[in-house]
Amino acid sequence: MNKITCGASYYPDHWRQEEWERDLSLMKESGLDYVRFGEFSWNWYEPSEGTYDFEQYDAFMDMTEKLELKVVLCTPTAAPPQWLLHKHSDMLMLDQNGQKHPGGRHMACLNHPEYRRLGESAIRILAQRYKAHPALWGWQIDNEPTCGESLSPDKLYDYNPHTAKLFREYLRKKYNDDLSVMNRLWYNNFWSRAYSDWEQIEPPVSFVIPSLWLEWMRFRVKNVSDFVHWQADILRSEKSDFIIGTNIPECGPLSNTLLGQGHWEQSKNMDYIGICKYCHCHDRYRERKAMAYSSDLIRSACSARGAKFWVSETQGGPHLTPWRFDFADGHWGVDFLEDSVLEYSRHGAESILFFLWRPVPGGQEFGMNGLAGMDGSVSARTKAVQGIMDKANALTKDNTSKRAYIHYSEDTLYIACKADPDKKADDSYHGWYNLLADCGYDVIFLNDEMLIEKKWETDDILLLPYSFVMNGDVAKALREAAELNVKVIAGYGTGFYNEYGCVNYTIPRGGLSEIFGYKLESVDYRTGERGDTVAGSPDISTDSYVAIIQQNGSETIAATSGGQQLITAKGNLYYFAFDLGVSYGKRGYDEKIINWFQSRLSI
Repeated sequence: MNKITCGASYYPDHWRQEEWERDLSLMKESGLDYVRFGEFSWNWYEPSEGTYDFEQYDAFMDMTEKLELKVVLCTPTAAPPQWLLHKHSDMLMLDQNGQKHPGGRHMACLNHPEYRRLGESAIRILAQRYKAHPALWGWQIDNEPTCGESLSPDKLYDYNPHTAKLFREYLRKKYNDDLSVMNRLWYNNFWSRAYSDWEQIEPPVSFVIPSLWLEWMRFRVKNVSDFVHWQADILRSEKSDFIIGTNIPECGPLSNTLLGQGHWEQSKNMDYIGICKYCHCHDRYRERKAMAYSSDLIRSACSARGAKFWVSETQGGPHLTPWRFDFADGHWGVDFLEDSVLEYSRHGAESILFFLWRPVPGGQEFGMNGLAGMDGSVSARTKAVQGIMDKANALTKDNTSKRAYIHYSEDTLYIACKADPDKKADDSYHGWYNLLADCGYDVIFLNDEMLIEKKWETDDILLLPYSFVMNGDVAKALREAAELNVKVIAGYGTGFYNEYGCVNYTIPRGGLSEIFGYKLESVDYRTGERGDTVAGSPDISTDSYVAIIQQNGSETIAATSGGQQLITAKGNLYYFAFDLGVSYGKRGYDEKIINWFQSRLSI
């Protein structure tokens, strides 16, 4: 097995040049391999349009070569300089109300022609200048490429006219320029929402047309991914064998969806994909599980596309503030650093880069997460890095782990981020993942495309915890898995919507009702005193969604104390009428639930 490498983010433009050699030397002495920088440095080498100054940039690159550190150089598009935004005031992303993005980073419309022109120029001149530099190891595209960084469905970006125009083109192509077909499939006669001209279509600000919202969210993800691949094409046109990747923020299914993240889509044609994961919540079980979940999700996506899995950002130290801070806060030291590194290593990370080497005293991220002291001094963490990495590389990899697969339904998340007032997707995915992991399974996530392409074996387990939107190809793949005697576990809302976001006549759709032996009648949300317990297992509550079904050839293998079906089985096909993942996620590791789950499903 290859050695797990490590590195850190370092921003030479934040520090005096006479401090660089001391900082880089200490990084080398601490056992680091990589320096990652440049994602926010556009203004440093292009202080005004067409005026370039590479004197300090060159000096820094030469110093990393001298100290035998490898550079992961980032394209600078995450933070366009002030001169660019001032000159093109229409370049900012817009929210649903037409308000301009407040700025900071990730504020420029990805489809604005001048942003594309100036961005390409900035990328090309970097690539041309440093493509033969001995210190350059590879490239990172942008930084956490997103669509505006908003985590609220009521404050989404980008409603800029350039993006709206591209969205209409996307719809015209998808529906073969036939509005009548689109209107019919979307049920647009409801409330007289049918379109008579493509120019009438605007990005949705509400859920009035669910199908429009679904397509808009699909488009946003495609738009971000296209932006990443556009930059990779520019770099490869300068040197075909550049090593290229990007980094993906992993902050939960719903948040990722609102940010425009498509893990499998971004991973296409990349050499590596890095995860950005920050976690410190004063609960080691939950911290480790959060890192494990996020690692397995991104690793599943990038490995399916042939890319290596990196951790491009994770906390290197505590956040220095004199007040409560909810982002990787609190006192922690070498023990948590070791926990983090070993957890990432167990879940397949090939390189781990800390954010960051040295906390910055000013700017939006002042005081954040440094391995070294703010003054550049040695800390207990810098002294410990080499030993921690040695432990990570000494870990014995278990190649005999049982495998379980989780369907990661991106289409369902597109609808849920707006339509589900309870926002239970995060709890469901994390809870079910933790349950399977605590049962001893190595968990692999599959999006629609990967599920359809999967070659099943009879002892495989497939879980569909949150697979409400289901197209015909996915339904066909599930039927084929059933024929191979794969153990399939369907969640309470499986197959509720078709691929256009409309409710199916029969739930679940696509012939699944017959093979699973049930038909969904209704769903109710239960909390507190309205929840019920599982007959014979009073520690397990149904304090989440509970479905009522008609059985057709399935048998009840678990029910509430009042006799309502909770789990049905037909051969190796199981249906959970309640969300056990939500219940398990609230409690953390719970041997009673684990034993109950395993006994009911004979696993």
